Formats: sequence, structure tokens, C-alpha cells
Amino acid sequence: MLIFFLAGFLVALAQFVPGGPFTWAFGANRDAKIASPIICALIIGACCGTPPPVWADGAVPSASPSVAVPAASPTPASPSDEVDRWSGRVYAQGGYLNNLNHPNPEINDYHQFDYRANALTLDALQVLLEKEPTLDQPVGFRVNVIGGQIARVVHANGLGTEASQVDLFEGLLRFKAPLGNGLDIDVGKFIATQGFENPMAIDNFNYSTGLMYNFLNPNTLTGLHLRYPFSERLETHLYATNAWDSFSNRNRGFTYGFGLYYTFDEKWTANVNTIIGPQQFGNSRNLRAMYDVVLTFEPDKDTQIVGEIDYGNESNVPGLVPGNAHWNAAGLWFRRQITPTFALALRPEFVNDSTGALTGTPQVLKAITFTPEIKMGDFVVRPEIRRDWSNARSFDTGTRKGQTIIGIGVMYQHPFSWR
Repeated sequence: MLIFFLAGFLVALAQFVPGGPFTWAFGANRDAKIASPIICALIIGACCGTPPPVWADGAVPSASPSVAVPAASPTPASPSDEVDRWSGRVYAQGGYLNNLNHPNPEINDYHQFDYRANALTLDALQVLLEKEPTLDQPVGFRVNVIGGQIARVVHANGLGTEASQVDLFEGLLRFKAPLGNGLDIDVGKFIATQGFENPMAIDNFNYSTGLMYNFLNPNTLTGLHLRYPFSERLETHLYATNAWDSFSNRNRGFTYGFGLYYTFDEKWTANVNTIIGPQQFGNSRNLRAMYDVVLTFEPDKDTQIVGEIDYGNESNVPGLVPGNAHWNAAGLWFRRQITPTFALALRPEFVNDSTGALTGTPQVLKAITFTPEIKMGDFVVRPEIRRDWSNARSFDTGTRKGQTIIGIGVMYQHPFSWR
């Protein structure tokens, strides 16, 4: 079934190639171009899909997005117990990063959340509370409030300012409709599903977020999000929202997205996402499109390898000559659990911003990050060394081609649940 969904999706995407072989099918209509990848993927997948095979032991892992906020893991309970279960977590994160360039001003260039150099920082204080909807109790909610340095960065347009250190990171009502296997309907502000990483370090392999997360993905989206599991191995996502990181929309258009999450077997999963819509203030005609593929391989219970490939483009970007921008990126994450309390992680990545639309400078940015992890009860400590570099002099106000950062991050997480 995955092959047929991807085939339909790629056929529809071919229309975005100027003069491409499928342009005749959709013409130049903007709304048709936005909706057609979703429509083609669903139609071809529904017509040609086949039921998933049953594994020998009868246990098929469910497909899920690559980034998910960990919840408490309760002991198995009866269905009626699960209906009443609430969950959440209290989380804190802080650290220190020493930039060996000793920049002035003391800024870690091209870092989003950990941008302060040579300083102790309180990155985040988080309180997360949610109630999952079920077919028996179809109404739920999710509230995620954060404070600290990350809150100042992730404010959505129309909801707070950079000066505020408290942010409603997520706030949504959740419903489960009794359609087929159960249709999940979320309405509100939610973490974007693109990419592998998450703003909170505890949900990632490394302490710092990578270049790909910092430049290629929205932090949050506000609007309607639908999830439907066709089987225990295949899940699809559809959404219609405001522009990236916009609580109140920055233009009169809407952003549309499609996600496909597929579990091949115990070791392999694949996530395919696309997001298309106008992102410029006061302009609903110029579209930005992002295409994202994440492949996860777990050869054993202690090893995780994740690869991500992204491509994006935007028309008529203000200040660019010519105005059309495009970019691509790739990253690899490797994590190995050495002992129950010690792990190692490595992340090489690059972002090819050939037009300068993302970073302000036409360049190829690269980074490699090495992060040991020590777990002590509810505390996690991650020392980290990271090297960022470019083919252009874009660091330290244009005087250098790179920076080396050595630091440490400390995280505390306490999950909770009750009935």
C-alpha cells in the first residue's frame, strides 16, 4: 500500500515542475495544486492498497510520527481504566555552551534555541497535561505551557511577543469519531509534524537542535489536524492551518499538509510529509512548499539510526534576485545505548541554502554534533561538542567560516498519569 500512496503523491507533485508532464492535469490553479497531492495519494492508495500481513507473533507495531512527546507508561489496565486515564509531564531544561570563537556579540550563529554563547541558560520549564479521546469517551484535550528561553523563540504570530518568557506551546481540543478504525480530529495549536526533531531536548538524541530543525520546519501550526489509521501499520495525517507559526494568520490564505506514516516491520519505519501554503505577510499568492522524508532503522533494542531528506521552495521571496528560492537538506542521527544509564549520539547534517532565503547568505551550512548521555533517575545530563561550518564567511558578523561549541545540557523530566 505504501508504494501506491507514494506513487499517487509523486505523480501529483510532478505538476510543480514548470512544464512538467502532468501540468496539463491541474493547470495553473493554485488551490488545485495544493490539494492534488493529497487527493491523488488517497485515491490511488485506496484503490490499490492491500491489507497488511500478519506477523508471526501477532504483534504489529503501530505507525506513528517520528517526533512524539513521551508520556507515562502505565501498567496494563482494562479498557475501562484506559478510558479515564490522564497523563502529562513536568519538565525543565538548561545548560551552558562555550563558543570557542568568543564572538561579539555572544551569539551562537544559526542556533535557534541555544543561541546564547558563553552563558548559563534556562531553556525551558514545561507543564504538559492531556487526556486522550477514545471511542467510549470521544472528547479529550492537550495543553502544553512552556517558559524560559525556548518560549521566547517559539511564540506564534499573534500570541505573545519575544519579550514574553511564557508561551502556550500547544492548546487543542481532541475528538475521536467512530468512523472505520477511529478518526482523530484535533482543533487548535499543535506541534508541527514535519522532521525528526522536537524543540525539547529530552525528545531528541542531542542537546542542541540541528540545522534542519532550525531552518526547515515550523515550530507549531494552528488549525485543523486529522489522523486516520488505515491499519496497524499505516497512518495518514491531513491538516489545514494558518501560516507557519501563526496563531492569527499573516495573510488570507491557508496552509495544507499531508503526512504518511508506515511501519514496514519491527526495524523499519518511514514518514513522508508535505506542507504547502502562503507564508508571507499580507500575500496569499506566493506559495512555500516543503517535502520531508524520515526513515528510521532500529537493528536492535539499543540502536537507532534515522535519516532525513528535505526539499523546499518559495516563489517571489522579498529581497531575493531572482525572487524564487529553493533549498535542500539531509541529516543522519545515530544513537547507541551502551548501558541502561549511558548512551552516545552522533548527528551529521547539511543545509544547502543556495539562494540565501533561509539564512540570509547563499551558502551550504554543515554541522556535526557528538553527544554522550548520562541518565540519573529523572535527570539526564548531555555533554556536547558541535562544529558548524560553511563555504561562506557567515559566522561572527562575516569574519569566519565556522564555529566550535562545547557545552552541557541538563534535563529533568517527571511523567505522571492518573485515572
